[in-house]
Amino acid sequence: MRPNKLTPNENLRWQSSRMMLPEHVERLQELDVEREK
Repeated sequence: MRPNKLTPNENLRWQSSRMMLPEHVERLQELDVEREK
């Protein structure tokens, strides 16, 4: 996958809006929780 010009935050949001594997969704949710701390 080639790198895009989005910031990590926008990239995560963009990816989470696509169809993803449950493990990936879980990982994104964990990252979200860590960012909110």
